Amino acid sequence: MTDHYQGIIIETEGLPSDPCVFDRQLKASLTAWKAEHKRGIWLKVPLSLASHVPVAAAQGFEFHHAERGYVMMTRWLATDTPCTLPPGPTHQVGVGALVLDKSGKNILAVQEKSGPLKGTGVWKMPTGLLDVGEDIGTGAEREVKEETGVDARFRSLVAFRHAHGFAFGKSDLFFVARLEVEEGSSIQPCPREIAVCEWVPLSLFLSQPRFLSSPLYACVYDLCQDVLEEGGREGGREGGALTAIVGTRLEMGFKPGTAWLYHTSQWHHEKHGKGGGGGKVGNGSNGIKDEGVMARVREPVEGGAGGF
Repeated sequence: MTDHYQGIIIETEGLPSDPCVFDRQLKASLTAWKAEHKRGIWLKVPLSLASHVPVAAAQGFEFHHAERGYVMMTRWLATDTPCTLPPGPTHQVGVGALVLDKSGKNILAVQEKSGPLKGTGVWKMPTGLLDVGEDIGTGAEREVKEETGVDARFRSLVAFRHAHGFAFGKSDLFFVARLEVEEGSSIQPCPREIAVCEWVPLSLFLSQPRFLSSPLYACVYDLCQDVLEEGGREGGREGGALTAIVGTRLEMGFKPGTAWLYHTSQWHHEKHGKGGGGGKVGNGSNGIKDEGVMARVREPVEGGAGGF
């Protein structure tokens, strides 16, 4: 199948099961594609045909990315231009949840059974990685429910961190989300992951030396405290303006479906969110309550987009 960038996507369903037949067909196809001036070739090899991988590698294909059920391989045929195929997934995406009780004085905090903070007595927000295709707000709500048993709904983003050199050399995006606890919700910590879960005094949580010794954590916790001042009234300390990052769900227009636009304008959020098919994040308007970012870079074609 030809893609939009003078390339070829080899359909998995058409691959022969015999590696020798595959070898002959691939050689013939590559010769024809070179004559047609095709550029990037995408070959998706399912796990059931793993014997084809060394055959493709011998014909110049390289690994692009892998999932549980397949490996994607590519080859660049053009000799007059450098390879412009996008890289595989480059980021992992995590989320942390800032949740206060109804009094506004205590924060939902956990101590984990595993990880770098195990046994240190340090309190942290419920955190975790987003699933593939999961929205930020949905992921934050899920992590809070899974780790603590508490039902809470996304309201806004406090901040996000972008860093590099994390798991297997990938970059990392981590979003701090503010959630509102639902009435009647109670703590039921996950026995597999969580050692302790409590409503911890906010002043105690924000003053933990482990985090204050880090300039990054110290800034994030200052931002959290500003967001929570006076019951969430906008405006930071020292007279500095502070506006929550909200998400507005809008029709993309250039293709079917919707996407979430993150910004700091409540006026545009209400104007475009209501008039453009979106909804206020967190309040269930128009049946929408979550906001979105893909957990991993989607499977790309040439020229396309590919806790703290």
